[in-house]
Amino acid sequence: MNLYDFSKAISALNKGGEFPGALAFFEENKAAFTGQIAGNSYLVTDMLNAYRKTNNILEAFQFIELYNIKIDDTTHEHVLTKYGWLLFDKYKLENKSDASDGSDGSFGGDDGECADNTHHAISAISDTFALIKEYLPLILQYNNMYTNSVVSQIFNIVQKTEKKKNNVDWDFLNELCAVIPPGRLATSCDTIQVKRKGKIGPMELASDRETWYAIKSKALFETENYEECIEVSKKALETFEKFHYSNDAWFARRIALAKKHLGNATDALNELLSILKKKREWFIQYEIAVIYSENNELDKAYAYAVDAINNFGDLEYKVGLLAQLADILRLRGESELSFKHYMLAKLLRMQEGWKVPAALEAALHHAGQPQMPPDQLPALRRELQSYWVSLKPQNQGQRLTGKIIKILHDNDVNGTVGFIKYDGNKSIYFRLNVADALRNKLRAGLEDVEFEISPPNADGKTRAVRLSG
Repeated sequence: MNLYDFSKAISALNKGGEFPGALAFFEENKAAFTGQIAGNSYLVTDMLNAYRKTNNILEAFQFIELYNIKIDDTTHEHVLTKYGWLLFDKYKLENKSDASDGSDGSFGGDDGECADNTHHAISAISDTFALIKEYLPLILQYNNMYTNSVVSQIFNIVQKTEKKKNNVDWDFLNELCAVIPPGRLATSCDTIQVKRKGKIGPMELASDRETWYAIKSKALFETENYEECIEVSKKALETFEKFHYSNDAWFARRIALAKKHLGNATDALNELLSILKKKREWFIQYEIAVIYSENNELDKAYAYAVDAINNFGDLEYKVGLLAQLADILRLRGESELSFKHYMLAKLLRMQEGWKVPAALEAALHHAGQPQMPPDQLPALRRELQSYWVSLKPQNQGQRLTGKIIKILHDNDVNGTVGFIKYDGNKSIYFRLNVADALRNKLRAGLEDVEFEISPPNADGKTRAVRLSG
């Protein structure tokens, strides 16, 4: 049997799904071909595939080392591709991660962040990631569906694993994004089934390319590369027509906050207020509250913090907001409420296994009250939720019914603006954007129009939102 027959036999076993048989055949006959194996790219590819299909990942790397198989810019594309899948498996095995469900753990925001602006370095980059860094430029020489697939999967397994750690190393993720050009990542969006509020329904995930921009922007911000963060965030806003997980608001938020860190808090505040008019997201309200608090405008800070805590979003991701609201309450002289908000922020962090910042521990210490045990979390949460709800303006969040009494203007540039009469003689302003399908049927005199009342803006004014009829 010559090398060609040896290679052909292993290939046939692979094609037939007889991967253990391929490994056994190799072991029985390898001695005759020891010096020739590394030079046969088809044999190497089939062997790496057989090791992978039998989940012998570490043995595959031993095979590469034993037969001195080079992984460099002279390596055949097929070998590089299979080697990339082995790196994927090795990283997954070492991190005990499961990336097969298509989920990226970012349902609460662009990247699952809790908006408390913390950055913690963790352990040094692993040996496997060092191999990945060396590997990616090699496979990126090739641009086809097979090579791009392995690049995307490596990107996804690394970023998902790192983001799930208690203390995310944003330097690490920034370095990952620096190695992979976003243009080589897919723009297609997968759909998965998720359970929310007891119901299962479809959810479209962000594309790999949108995810790259979200991570890169966040990593640059957390590592204090503010000017580059602004540049990347602006590029993202120009690149995508549709965003997921409110990523457009997150990008705009980072642009504003990066400007704040660069010394322009006034522009940052104005931009955040402008964003809020388009997207009423809790984390935008939170950042506005922070700036107002820093400006010692406590009434405005309190109003925006309350709106943020009452706005849609998982409370676990609002731990930074809770601490900010506690700060504001302390400055307003409401020490008991302040302590309870600090305490809730700590207990939620403990529940999630997140680090409790030193500043939060110090605030609780200075409060001078005995801290609550973890089993008090449910009761404290219910108590404060009742408090927050009591602060909502009357009718806010309720579906009301009214009659269109006046249309101020209606055009394809500014949309439709007018007034709704409701609850006797009350009237309220509304505005529909150009793309809103309801514009086609709105007219003065139209009855049974349903709507909600927005939280007050900086001037204390409310308006009708979420119209239907």
